[in-house]
Formats: sequence, C-alpha cells, structure tokens
Amino acid sequence: MAGGDRFVYAGIAGAIRKKIEDGEYPLGSRLPSERELAEEFYVNRMTIRRALAVLESEGMIKRRHGSGTYASSVPRKGDVCRLCGFTQTMREQGRKAGSRILSWRMLSCAPLYSHMEMPAQGGGIHEIVRLRLGDGLPVSVEYTYVPEEILGEVRSCSPETSSLYEIMEQRGVRLHESRQEVTIVKAGKKEAKWLEIPEGSSVFLFTFQTYDRQGKVVEYCRAYMRTDKVKLEIELIQ
Repeated sequence: MAGGDRFVYAGIAGAIRKKIEDGEYPLGSRLPSERELAEEFYVNRMTIRRALAVLESEGMIKRRHGSGTYASSVPRKGDVCRLCGFTQTMREQGRKAGSRILSWRMLSCAPLYSHMEMPAQGGGIHEIVRLRLGDGLPVSVEYTYVPEEILGEVRSCSPETSSLYEIMEQRGVRLHESRQEVTIVKAGKKEAKWLEIPEGSSVFLFTFQTYDRQGKVVEYCRAYMRTDKVKLEIELIQ
C-alpha cells in the first residue's frame, strides 16, 4: 500500500469528513491519534497528516499542539451550491451561456489519472473538449475528463446544452469541492483559433479537480480562458 499512499489521502479525508458530518466524531470531540488513524486505514502517518491537512484547510478540524486533533465544523448544506460551473457562473452574471463540443472520445484511464490524486477504479473515461461561449462570444476552451461510471456511455448525456455538474447531480453524484490552480500561459495554435485571438496571446489556464463527498475525484479539467473576457475576484477572510 505504501506505493499508493499518495493517491489515497483525499479518500481518507472524505471518510473522516463523513464521520464528522454524521456525528460519529461530535463537534469538539478529539479525533483518534495519527497512529490510530494510520492503523485504521492501513497507511503510514504521512498519508494521515496529508488527509488531516485537507480537513484543517476546510475548517473541519483544529489541531492543538500537544493536545490532539478536534472536530470543529460541519459545512452548511448550502455550501455545495458555491461549487458551480461555467453555465451557472454565466447565469449569475446575467450572461447567456453557450457551449459547442469540439471533440468527445473515450480513453483508457491509465494515462489520464497520472495527472490526478486518485487512481481510476476501472472502466473508461470521457474526454470532452468544449468551446464555452458567453453571449455568443468565445470565452474559454475546456478539456474535461470524467470517469465513465459518472456519465455513463458516450452520448448518454448532453453537456452541450446542460451543465456537467447538473448532469452529475442528476445521476446521484454529491459534489463537495473543487481545488483549482490559475496560471497565465501563451495560447497555442489550436486554442488561439478557437478563442479567436492571436497565437501567443496571454490566457488564463485553470486546472482543477472536483471531488464528491467521499473524496473521490469525479472530474479533472484544463480550461484556457481569454483574459479580456474573464474577471477574477479574490475574497480574503480573516
């Protein structure tokens, strides 16, 4: 198991999160020690520390030096509503969202999941490349990867007209969080053509993974967005 420890900490965080939400670890109660958790999940203590770091960043737990780790918060039911995709974002901004599928194919899981924190559990994976539109104008190009078990067979859903997140929720997936990174890169030839900008123009590159309530990765995405069509807002809370 040691070789796979780096893939499982998100799942362990999900399991501990569920115990807090279900009251198995009541608010204010002390969680088992790192050693006890490592024995429970059959992993090393470093993997447990990474799982606890995830929960601490969410505010689910507090670690007190010399005392232990304590359950400190349960997310409000409405929190998951903040995890919304491009379609919902456009709606909130009063803009009409549009989407055009550029390609859609099934891949084997092995190459794709080398980019992700958890390995695939068998089956294939959807690769959906979409041009996203705001009021009819190109805003971003998205390369989205979703396990076959989440969306079913090719063409069994319609991500061209619906939000993928809405489709997932209709299929019983309980979305929990998305971890994102944003960088600025130069647009390649294909992306520049699709976005109707000069090749080499600066674009935002969003890479993110979306997790369900059990800490399982349900989506991996790379999105190239025009800098003149996207406004980034960062809220800092003390």
